[in-house]
Amino acid sequence: MFFRRSIICSTITALLAASSTSALAKSGQSDTSTKTQALQTIVVIGNKHQHTSAPSGNSQMLFASDFSPSVRNLSELIADTPGAELSGQGGLFQVYALRGMSRWRVLTQVAGVPVHTERRAGTAASFISPWLVGQTEIVKGPVSTLYGSGGLAGIAQIQPRQFHGLNLQTGFSSNGDVQFENLGWGNEQYSLGISHQTEKNGQTPSGDAINSHFEQTSTSFLGHWQFDEDIESRLMLLYGNGNDIGKANNEDFSNKKYTTYPDENHLMAQFALEKRDEWQANFSLHQHDLLTQTIRFGQRINSATAKANDYSLNFSKNWQWQAFQGRWGVEQEYRDNIHASERELNLKSDVVATSEFLDAEQYSAALFAFANYQLNDWAFSLGGRYSYIKQSSHFDQPQHQDRSDSKATYFASAAYQLDDNWQLTSSLSTGFRFPSVSERFYNGMTARGQTFGNPQLQSETAQNIEFGFNYHNDNIKWLMSAFNNDIDHYIERIDMPDDTRTYRNLDKGTIKGVEFGFNHQLSDSFSYELSGHHLKGRDINGDAIADISPNKLQLALNYDHQQWQAQLRIKHRFSHRSVASGEQPLDSVNIVTGHIDYYLSDSWQLTLWADNLLNKEYAVTSDDKSALSNERRFGVTLSWSME
Repeated sequence: MFFRRSIICSTITALLAASSTSALAKSGQSDTSTKTQALQTIVVIGNKHQHTSAPSGNSQMLFASDFSPSVRNLSELIADTPGAELSGQGGLFQVYALRGMSRWRVLTQVAGVPVHTERRAGTAASFISPWLVGQTEIVKGPVSTLYGSGGLAGIAQIQPRQFHGLNLQTGFSSNGDVQFENLGWGNEQYSLGISHQTEKNGQTPSGDAINSHFEQTSTSFLGHWQFDEDIESRLMLLYGNGNDIGKANNEDFSNKKYTTYPDENHLMAQFALEKRDEWQANFSLHQHDLLTQTIRFGQRINSATAKANDYSLNFSKNWQWQAFQGRWGVEQEYRDNIHASERELNLKSDVVATSEFLDAEQYSAALFAFANYQLNDWAFSLGGRYSYIKQSSHFDQPQHQDRSDSKATYFASAAYQLDDNWQLTSSLSTGFRFPSVSERFYNGMTARGQTFGNPQLQSETAQNIEFGFNYHNDNIKWLMSAFNNDIDHYIERIDMPDDTRTYRNLDKGTIKGVEFGFNHQLSDSFSYELSGHHLKGRDINGDAIADISPNKLQLALNYDHQQWQAQLRIKHRFSHRSVASGEQPLDSVNIVTGHIDYYLSDSWQLTLWADNLLNKEYAVTSDDKSALSNERRFGVTLSWSME
């Protein structure tokens, strides 16, 4: 507790020091005429990598205009980028993988606020409707030095949508009777968004039902206030509520086991204060809870509750010394009331039993810094981070003693500008992941059976080397990267006798791959995009590592002329035979989607879209419980905007 309070006090002191420093600068004690160009203005909260002159991983920006009305959550959009794919079982809670890693090895943040979950499948911020998202940046490669534990494969950094004027949208689709109604209003200072969407059970091409029903309401409020020419504040409030969410997998939910999430709630808030080109501070909280109900027909009903409160306090400041410039910062996070319990009703005896599986807390703190240096056509970046964590279980048992750990990480990257069109990049970066509270302390039932935590787990670490290039001219953009990521102490879940499971560390695993994207503007109206990746993952014994995504090749044909816009996307997913325990082999498949937009006027837009045009039936992911694909689906959306 003393250590935690000391770090918090140091952060507040740093804030006051930053304010004093800026005040001295205003008083004229420093000659600004002798300073070199400052770092770019801090506008987007949380995107630290945008302040490095030679990023250690490649990134792709997805804007609100990229979101098809058929997209139910961000994972489906992220999965269309090179190096990314869907992971897990399916439905509204569908998660994503980056460069062959998923679950807790991929970070998701909303304006810099970490999104945590105790679900082993991981999280993709599915409680936020795509309607409320302004942009999402996918950064691939170890990002732990900038973003902390879990960034072994990358991060999805989500920025809420700032609405301008009044925006309305409604739509419907076949196969599941999907309906949604969206509203947004805003100006330069405020923004308010509301989204409501419902879906009934879907259907596979062969006519089998998919347990994918849900109802969800999510809202956002953004506020922006300017105190003077330099200092401004931002407020973000997000709330998401989900009801009767079906667990979409390939189990027989009609006769064997029926699993739903009757209630899901998320409240996320952030207050940020920043001085332009100098410093930024933010405080955030995320309260979340999830109720899971599993009915085993004729046997028992299990109702499990999982919840947690997450608080974070961060401060970062730009610095400059001669030709060097960069940023340093201190971060801390406290996770409280991490709790999981269950109520079981035996349908044969009517006996009710209650159990507590997890009751814990977690505190983490970190200090990071990086430097940029420009030398003619070369750009260099170098950064480091020191992170500390302490996890405590409230169960008074010997195996639930407090656990603490610390890690140091770094990255070094360089970019060389050959000419106006060509740039070569290279980087060496390290990452880490502390074992989760659940992996160490959870003892109880899950959807797959009895699970026991392992308090002796070691932290995962990664070392990634990467080379790439990008080319662009007026009509062509071309990006390619090759990487090799070595992971030590890879944590996997293993089966034990009597249908029980626990976690262990593998000695070592290696994931290597190539990803590329090519965009060609053929004319003012026509363009096409070609992208894909090739991934391979093995442990030290040559066996497959779990979550490695199948290889893919994608072609998108685009048309944009006057009132018409259209896209046809063809994705070839190659067969995937080398799988780990708990996974299934995948056959190759061609997946075709498309949409047509017609602008009826400056305010009205009509969209027609279709998914799985070839009506192919396939397992969505290699998870052995993955849901099958929806049958061919059509939809219509009507949008109105007055900006």
